[in-house]
Amino acid sequence: MTRWLAALLLATTASAEPLAVRVLADFAQEDALAAWEGDAAVAAEEGLVRVRFGPRRRWQLWRDLWPNMRLTREAGLVGDWSAYDWLEFALANRSPLAGLLKLRIDDATGTRVTRLFTLPPGAERVCRVDLGLLRRELDLERVVLVDLFMSDPAREYELALNYLRLVATRIDPALELLADPFGGGAVQVRGASGRSALYQVEIRDDLGELVDAHAEETTQLDWTWSGGAPGRYRAHVRIVDLDWDERSGAGDLGEFAVLPEPLRPGLVAWGAETTRKIVPDA
Repeated sequence: MTRWLAALLLATTASAEPLAVRVLADFAQEDALAAWEGDAAVAAEEGLVRVRFGPRRRWQLWRDLWPNMRLTREAGLVGDWSAYDWLEFALANRSPLAGLLKLRIDDATGTRVTRLFTLPPGAERVCRVDLGLLRRELDLERVVLVDLFMSDPAREYELALNYLRLVATRIDPALELLADPFGGGAVQVRGASGRSALYQVEIRDDLGELVDAHAEETTQLDWTWSGGAPGRYRAHVRIVDLDWDERSGAGDLGEFAVLPEPLRPGLVAWGAETTRKIVPDA
């Protein structure tokens, strides 16, 4: 079991090429379970944690219908997730039945979100939560609770959980260049990073001379430039990851042209009256 979880971790690391990783819970540590609370049955096992979610028995009046294991900020949960892109945890469903695991995350304002993960019988998977989407709902600088639970399970489920971690990835430098198809000189540069970044856009002529520049700190760039003498131009961009001081190389967004007024193509539209004939039934 430990081998496949290690393999999943290596595969995820290789594919995502993380810029930084912050481990929230490493169950290979002897005291890792001490900070967790809840009424799910948990036990350490060869660097993993075995979690059993089951139905509440009639005599277990003190138990919640939703068995869980949770980690709070007071118990040591890292509260600032704003510099990261993903929340990840690796687990296996050791049960012969498919299950539905739920993850609840709360911030200090009392806002909560829930994500669902389907677990086929015998499945092994790395569960990932996109923090770029989550930051629209939560204050990721003040996370106070992580809660793993099942809603009133009808059967016993046994899961093996390996780690819980935050992952930062390099900001994707891919941006769109939308140029005026009629050669009027207007050009739009846009793109989204998920996390705040500094975008530095340059417009240069065909000799490489700087014509205009724009710098903006944002999570979603949308900048429009217009003007310039007739000629050919290129747009370039640099991106600075402000959280990790990671700088991308100069990216070439492509070439566009500004045409003299008489040479610009145009559209012609016209209207014409029409008649509608109605043929009566014979």
